[in-house]
Amino acid sequence: MTNKVRKYPGRVAAVIAIAVVLSSCSTREDSLGSLRASEPTPELSPREVVEIQLLAFGNNGERDDGIEIAFRFASPANRAVTGPLDRFTNMMRGGVYAVMLDHDRAEYAETVVNGDRALQRVALYRESEVTVFDFMLRRQTDAPYEDCWMTEGVYLIGVGQAEREQTI
Repeated sequence: MTNKVRKYPGRVAAVIAIAVVLSSCSTREDSLGSLRASEPTPELSPREVVEIQLLAFGNNGERDDGIEIAFRFASPANRAVTGPLDRFTNMMRGGVYAVMLDHDRAEYAETVVNGDRALQRVALYRESEVTVFDFMLRRQTDAPYEDCWMTEGVYLIGVGQAEREQTI
């Protein structure tokens, strides 16, 4: 097994592009259509995993379908701490993570990969506020997720006033 980040832009990029287009022209719940079948696969890069999770969170809907989709990409170790799904949903709806459910846009820093671990920093913008999170991911070694990048944890880095051209 190689430690290089694999890039598979085809199918995954198409799913993400469709979700972005749908989110701009339909209701949030309808935008989840292209993400409903999303599951962890070895073809997804760490950044693509985080993008899918944030698209799902950002288009959550009244039935919390987006939270359920994002929870699929939480590693088994993460699920053991944050799950079951009802507990994860409550965690996402309250506190520092709630901004993920109604952010206006996201900016991604360069993904840092070190062997089977990856760090993806993301700035989420909502109105005049920016919230920065670090997503920690790990390439899984056990079935059924062998070789899949999954989120091990998400850490709040900071909250501040958004500037017009702020980047992370």
